Amino acid sequence: MAALIPSTSLGDASSEYLKLFRLLKRLPDAAYVVWQRLSVSDEPTPQFWVLHQGRRSLLLRVLATTPAEVHAIAHPSLLELTPRNTSSRQSLTEIISALARSVEQSALAIPLALVFPNLSRTEMDELQLQLPMGFTASSKEDLHPEKFQSWLEHNLGEPLNADAIAQLRKTFTSEVVIPPQFTVRAPIARNTNAQLTEYLLDYDQEWVLKTELTLNEEAETAAREFGLYLVNGVAGSGKSLILIYRAHLLRQLCPHKRILVLTHNRPLTHDLQWRYQRLRGERVSAEETEWRTFYGWCRAHWDRRKPWRNPLG
Repeated sequence: MAALIPSTSLGDASSEYLKLFRLLKRLPDAAYVVWQRLSVSDEPTPQFWVLHQGRRSLLLRVLATTPAEVHAIAHPSLLELTPRNTSSRQSLTEIISALARSVEQSALAIPLALVFPNLSRTEMDELQLQLPMGFTASSKEDLHPEKFQSWLEHNLGEPLNADAIAQLRKTFTSEVVIPPQFTVRAPIARNTNAQLTEYLLDYDQEWVLKTELTLNEEAETAAREFGLYLVNGVAGSGKSLILIYRAHLLRQLCPHKRILVLTHNRPLTHDLQWRYQRLRGERVSAEETEWRTFYGWCRAHWDRRKPWRNPLG
């Protein structure tokens, strides 16, 4: 299976989204890495970024347009008979325009494919889509398991250099950007044409960061009992970065859940909390995440009727 980051589908994904997710997961693991977009935006944005081992890329956006909606678009007098779902409330033209703006902001010539899992080629022709340069569209025939990889490889863009891939990571997965104040090292010196000066989490750090950000029903039930992930690494390998970035992502994806961070000393606790607040910006509140030393947390929950004895003397 291909490497997907994150490796599980996100949130309450639609059946159309899940169909594409499963197809991407079946791609050869040695040839592809696929990212799911985590950033929340009011405008439609690409949902998947596919990177081939030859450094060729493709962005993907799933559209849940149905045959009934196609019929309504082709016959406006019947529009009132079409179910009022998300696709029917916003015109395809507006969605495509928003996607074009999103791709343009990346400042990279990355092709984007609109994926229509519910529509046949005939129904796609009936839509008469006017696609911007660099856009393509797929029908449900293209999504057949035996044809999908061939369709995908045919639509991949030109190979990107290392700086272009780093810029695309910065744009598509903005959660991996490390703010300058988080490091004492000087900004990266690249060639004179490059615009990227920030550091990014490396691929291993990103993989750990996004492991099981959301759980299925069975895993959620198990996690109520006990769950553990152990991250090993030498000093300076980025363990603390992973912790604060994961807390930041979990706060975005699960805003109503509680987060507790325990450390072994107060200076580390204060440092982690300070960096977390820099990530959250104005969105941070004192109540959303609890930061304590392990013994401080134990004492806060200690039965006041029993005498407290510091185990460290």
